[in-house]
Amino acid sequence: MLLAVLVAPKSRNHYMENSHMDNISKVLVKSVHLGGGIVLEGHQYPSGEFGLSITSASTSLGFSREWLGRAIDRSGNTFKALCSAGFSGISEKVATPSNGGEQVSRSILLKDFNRLILYAASKGNPEAVALADALLSMSLTDLFRDTFGERPLTLDEKRAAFYRSYAATINWLEEDRQEWRVIEEQEAFILSMS
Repeated sequence: MLLAVLVAPKSRNHYMENSHMDNISKVLVKSVHLGGGIVLEGHQYPSGEFGLSITSASTSLGFSREWLGRAIDRSGNTFKALCSAGFSGISEKVATPSNGGEQVSRSILLKDFNRLILYAASKGNPEAVALADALLSMSLTDLFRDTFGERPLTLDEKRAAFYRSYAATINWLEEDRQEWRVIEEQEAFILSMS
């Protein structure tokens, strides 16, 4: 279990420096293993809410490590589209323990990560579609197991089921893309003949 320092933002897109010690609170930091090597840097805030680093949010959706940070900082079209999808636009600086002392990163709430997944999935992002599918599958499976009096799955069973669902969706999406490429090539060939 790791502790990190959280610095509350002054406003939606303005971040305080770590020089104001009165505004710092501690958050718990843990690696959240979803399965199949997908790991999120998870945070638990003093309020009990959960969040994650914007870097792990970005990479879990198949974007570059800097994607979300840049989108928030630039407040351009991507940021506006994210906000239209329900993203709050708020990220908070956290200082997390690292080998040489502390490393500063930024964190978003879990509810904002949910919105990022939906946004990216709506754009056809394969990682986001697979992530959404696997998370929904696990959530529904948990609810149905509870309803029918089945024993809850262990964490390892959940991770294995998550990854099976994630991998199946990624494979299906790749096969679908390959089929579309073949169709496009055939159409191009037919058009070149006319």
